[in-house]
Amino acid sequence: LRLLQHRRCATAAAPRVLVIGNTVISTVLQTSKIPIDNKIWDDPGANSFSKGHDDGEGWIHSKEHYVAGQGSCTAQMLAMLGLNTTWMSRLGEDSDGQFARTELASLGIDLGLCLTVP
Repeated sequence: LRLLQHRRCATAAAPRVLVIGNTVISTVLQTSKIPIDNKIWDDPGANSFSKGHDDGEGWIHSKEHYVAGQGSCTAQMLAMLGLNTTWMSRLGEDSDGQFARTELASLGIDLGLCLTVP
């Protein structure tokens, strides 16, 4: 997805597609230590432990969120390839739902058929 992230070229003449499916928010944590059997195993490539914070389980250096799920990823790729894409899914009224709406809309995806659920 990152390679095509800025390649939006949908036009009125582009084919229109409706994608129906699930929306998932994936969280990716980057860490230099992984707890295994109550022991912390150091990453030999890490040269500093001051970049993250100790969460009691290890060291977290970064936390990123992505809109995922088979249907949602399909809609994103079609939009990035230039198709006029409409997305139908259920999105929560919480912060994850708002994150998904913002990300998908930034790709020009029509969210008019999405249902908002508590």
